[in-house]
Amino acid sequence: CVLPGSPGYLSEFPESGQRPDHAADVCIFVEGPEGIVVHSRSGFLSHSDMAGIALALLICSAVVAAWVWALRHQVRVKTEELSLATRRLRTLHEANSDGLVVTEAGGQILLANGNAARVLGAPVGFDFTGSDLTAWLQQTFVDGENLNPERRHESSNNNIRLDDSGRLAISESPERIEQLVPTRSTPQRWFQVLVVPMSDESMDQKLYLWTFRDVNDAVAMQEELAEARKLDAVAGLAGGLAHDFNNLLQGIGGNLEIAAASPASMTPEARSRVADAQASTARAATLVGQLLRFSRADPIRLQALRVQDVLESVHPMISGIIGPGIEFRSESCPDSLWIRADRVQLEQAIVNLCLNACDAMPGGGLLTVSAALEPRHDAVLSGQSEFCVAISCTDTG
Repeated sequence: CVLPGSPGYLSEFPESGQRPDHAADVCIFVEGPEGIVVHSRSGFLSHSDMAGIALALLICSAVVAAWVWALRHQVRVKTEELSLATRRLRTLHEANSDGLVVTEAGGQILLANGNAARVLGAPVGFDFTGSDLTAWLQQTFVDGENLNPERRHESSNNNIRLDDSGRLAISESPERIEQLVPTRSTPQRWFQVLVVPMSDESMDQKLYLWTFRDVNDAVAMQEELAEARKLDAVAGLAGGLAHDFNNLLQGIGGNLEIAAASPASMTPEARSRVADAQASTARAATLVGQLLRFSRADPIRLQALRVQDVLESVHPMISGIIGPGIEFRSESCPDSLWIRADRVQLEQAIVNLCLNACDAMPGGGLLTVSAALEPRHDAVLSGQSEFCVAISCTDTG
């Protein structure tokens, strides 16, 4: 349809030079090989035509509305899924016991969890967004600007450093940087610092995930393990010395027995000295046995022991090591008390208990060693004897 005044409107026609008598009609002008052809239709649109057009428009509107509703529904579902995933990620991020920090390559903090404040010494709930991680590292850790302290236990190459402008610079060559660093606080604590790149092809900038893990207990266990290994070496050395000393005692004891076998050839004073030497040799053999038990070089030897004999054997040893002002008393026990144990270990345990009791009485007092038969509370569960022998060391400290 061409309106009057438009570029395609013809005010005159070649044949008659007059407008066709279709002013109130719908006219279509078509230019073809034979000239301009006028297609016209008189009158207005019929009701059926208008109803068809309205129905078509209604159907199109319904389709568009349904499409818009479906699109909005998909957007709402995806938004809820993204919100749920974000909440789960935030919960996991905050529930992590490690300090987690996400930074740019220059050290600017983009995200940090609650434990990061505890690690870096910031107030609870502190917002790290936009702050510089370099300053926090310098404040919290020894040589934190480089994360390469001299006292570290293990480290990779020096991939974390400061650039010429004082900003944090991380080498992009390694995929994982892991170091142990101590804090400046007192008492000093050790943290494992792990830096992992987070960037991929879909990200415009390179990001890093920093993990600060408190490994102070692990470092303490490593130090205790090192001390235990030292003690084990000392125990092995003590075992070797004890074996050599035991060989010497065997020779000394044998010669003393030979001398004691001929009392007629010795004066009374000589016989007394030989007896004292034999007693000292016996005590030395007991100490050697204790060293062997300590070094675990000598296996445990279980045997039937009368408790009264054990108490009588430790009486001279305890009397010689207690301090002045302490009275030692060993109570007698029934002859029917027999146990199965390693004699040397049992005597050593009694001596250790008596030494602890003496330490509790610096001003003097009474130390009593006794033994009695007592019922076992776990006998039903363990399936063992209903009674046991309890050896007690009582002090007045």
